Amino acid sequence: MIFQLSHVAIPVTDMTAMRRFYTKTLGFIVTDQKGEYPGETVFMSANPNEHHQVVLAASGGTVDTDAVLGHFAMRVGSLEELKRLRQRLIEADIGPLRCLSHGTTWSVYFRDPENNQIEILTDTPWHVAQPCGFEVDFDQPEEELIVKTEAHARTLPGFRPRADWSAKHSAIIKNYS
Repeated sequence: MIFQLSHVAIPVTDMTAMRRFYTKTLGFIVTDQKGEYPGETVFMSANPNEHHQVVLAASGGTVDTDAVLGHFAMRVGSLEELKRLRQRLIEADIGPLRCLSHGTTWSVYFRDPENNQIEILTDTPWHVAQPCGFEVDFDQPEEELIVKTEAHARTLPGFRPRADWSAKHSAIIKNYS
């Protein structure tokens, strides 16, 4: 199993400065956002194949020093691998586990021994507007999980094939560079 780092979620106290730094200094583009400060969440990417690599989440003016990093996420190559990993976590008595789809991914969330939140994910073939999250049942057969996830994702804003979203996102990034 090969893990790839997917994205980092960061609680911030000064959304304006952080957003400016990531977009103007580092060249990320805003791919989605929800809410207004202090409840704003901003999704950004500099990779045409990633909806978000950085998520800035307004902390309301304070940052808990025990939780500076919201979570980190690693990608596995398939839904089958994700389901095997989930089973391994269950067998190791790691819990609680949160099993979600973000429309764009299937994800398992859990905490490490020092309480850092980890997300292991694999991509779906679809895109939906973010933020999005709904519970899924990884105990059901893979084909049934795929069919049910797609049916739900089709009801969400921004639903389209991942390839269509990626082509549009790639053009935006090329124009930005």
